[in-house]
Amino acid sequence: MRKKKSPKLFGALGQRGSAGISMAEKDKAINEFEDTLEQKYLRYTDPSIPLHFLSACLARVAVCHLRLLAHHPRQYPDKAVSLPPMEREILFSTSLKMVEYDNIGATTNSIRGYLWHVKVFLQLDAFVYLLSELRIRAEGKDVDRAWQQIECFFEHRPEMITDTKNSLYFAIGSLALKAWGKRCATAEYHQGMYQVVTPAFIQRLQSQRKALQPPAMNPVASSIVTLDPTNQSHHITQTIHGDDTQGLQTSLDFNPTFLD
Repeated sequence: MRKKKSPKLFGALGQRGSAGISMAEKDKAINEFEDTLEQKYLRYTDPSIPLHFLSACLARVAVCHLRLLAHHPRQYPDKAVSLPPMEREILFSTSLKMVEYDNIGATTNSIRGYLWHVKVFLQLDAFVYLLSELRIRAEGKDVDRAWQQIECFFEHRPEMITDTKNSLYFAIGSLALKAWGKRCATAEYHQGMYQVVTPAFIQRLQSQRKALQPPAMNPVASSIVTLDPTNQSHHITQTIHGDDTQGLQTSLDFNPTFLD
């Protein structure tokens, strides 16, 4: 890519400093890169060969990652408030593809030997954006497909639910609960025109949050989650107790523009 295109262009993808490079230029370069990969290499891979299959998946994820960086909401100084609908569609579909590829890597028996590699390159930025967007989108085929992929993602990473001392995982769990709340509220609004079945990972998160609620007379909170209805931020405060007298207080302000 650096032989074919300016290093400045690809080094600036997704950065605020790339304002001088038009989105059309970025998309054109990424499309050319994708065409080169597909025509020169990927069309010759044999999916029945595990290493070929994994390589093809990783190459396509790399293209999606470039596209995600090029259209990243952090480029907008207003924290994506002015994000155009077309950009939202690109980000949503790209993130969904990345999560799907991640789940394919986690569930395909032929590449179990490479599972360590799949886990190292966790598509967390795409996953978080997907959850953030599902607080706005609540129905449709793509939404159904997204929730299926999210369920699979949690299923193969149980530590994202069980490790309550991890502030990042805790924030992601709260984000998932809020997105699911939106889905249920929309189904209720349509008065049963369609049904939603609460997936197992949501049930576990709900039970976990109830278990973490402090007793009515106990002033020491194990975990407090505050959802601000006036904006899309999650304010999460988690207290982790090492013993009866000392605790570690951590907080995380979670914004829909997701992780840097």
